[in-house]
Amino acid sequence: MLLPLERCFGGEMSFSCTLHLAGETLNIFKRTLLAGLKQEKNLFFCINDNPWEYHFEASNYMPVEKLSARVIEKHIQNNDFVKISDKIPLDNWDQFGDFSLFTLRRFLNLLE
Repeated sequence: MLLPLERCFGGEMSFSCTLHLAGETLNIFKRTLLAGLKQEKNLFFCINDNPWEYHFEASNYMPVEKLSARVIEKHIQNNDFVKISDKIPLDNWDQFGDFSLFTLRRFLNLLE
C-alpha cells in the first residue's frame, strides 16, 4: 500500500492510499479482485497505461462504479497491473489514520 501526498496540477491536494498489483501477485488475485470490484463503490481505478502516475485526473483514475467489468479486465490484460486508490482532502489530515486503516481493510476485502 502506498501513501503518497497527491497534488493534482491546478487541483486539490489530497492524501491517498493505493493498492498496486502486478505480475504474479496480480495473477493470483485477479479473479477475486474482479469479483470484489463489481460490488465496490467510491474507489478509483487507474485507467492509465503508466503505473507510476498518481494524480486523480480523468486521464489516470476513474471511479470504479463508472467502469464495466469488461473495461477493467481489458485494462489488466493490456497493461498487466492494477491500481486502486482512495483519497481524502489534505485539509482532513487529522482523519488520515482512520482513513488509511479503513482503506487497508477495504483493499484486503477485495483480495479475500
